[in-house]
Amino acid sequence: MTKRLIACAALALLALPIALASSTSAQVTLDRKGSACLPLPGQGTGKVRFFVHIVNHGSTKAHLRNDVHALWQRYDGSWKDSWLNTFEASGLTVGPHRGKTWYADFGADPSKPIIKCALRLGSSTRVLPIRVLR
Repeated sequence: MTKRLIACAALALLALPIALASSTSAQVTLDRKGSACLPLPGQGTGKVRFFVHIVNHGSTKAHLRNDVHALWQRYDGSWKDSWLNTFEASGLTVGPHRGKTWYADFGADPSKPIIKCALRLGSSTRVLPIRVLR
């Protein structure tokens, strides 16, 4: 009986660091309210700049788990969604208990004004609308 009690206590002590590590692991999320897009028409070449805000709620430096795809809706109602318009997850690293904003410019057809912008995570089909700055 005493050997069982000692064995159980030893297992509990071994499991404690694992439990503590998992409770303090990083939780990195996309902040839609801090993200936006800005159409940059000019000189015959259209561009759109996406600002992506990532927040780390955990206590260790970490990156987002999924790539972030930038998409926008044109005035004619069609959506521009390309694998080229992507923020790679491994590059979106944030320190513990911090937020950080990245931006990237993507090519857009200057003859088709942008009316809406959105983000999509990984291979999800869910579109997350974000603000359009003017």
